[in-house]
Amino acid sequence: MNEPEKSDEELLGLIAVDDWPAFHQLYQRYRGRVHAFYRRRIASDIAEDLVQRCFMRIYEKAQAFNDSYPASVWIFSLARNLLIDEYRKGASENRLLQQYRDESEFANQNEFEGDQLWQIFQEHFEELDEKQKNVLNWRYQEGFSFAEIAQRLQVSEANARQLVSRAVRNLRQRIHHES
Repeated sequence: MNEPEKSDEELLGLIAVDDWPAFHQLYQRYRGRVHAFYRRRIASDIAEDLVQRCFMRIYEKAQAFNDSYPASVWIFSLARNLLIDEYRKGASENRLLQQYRDESEFANQNEFEGDQLWQIFQEHFEELDEKQKNVLNWRYQEGFSFAEIAQRLQVSEANARQLVSRAVRNLRQRIHHES
């Protein structure tokens, strides 16, 4: 009889005590999703490097994982933090800023330099209510479809689209008032 497949949270617990097969299994589960997360945001050569760094960080920090939260949220938080670090480091600043401008419809905000725009975005993002932060994070950070967001919130897909649209509009208004 086959052993039941371990949950992501169980795998992280095993990784915390240096279980390499558990690490390999988690890597196999998440490598494609983490790569897709990065690939939608930056050049493929940098994305591949960040994937490797992300899994190194997962291994190094597995002992700090709090299993009262879903493992996927923790993994993508690490991935997002590495992306932010990469942005701050300046190695891909121009590409990230241009992509942010193109995708977020803030292209007319050219008067802001990259660091200013990023700081303003972060400040105003933190002012949003929790639901709006979540839908923006799921849609633009984790790359969830509207159907996936709808499922998480237990609403219709049309309602999920509207929630994302409202959150973007709210963020845009806050940023426009800044300028």
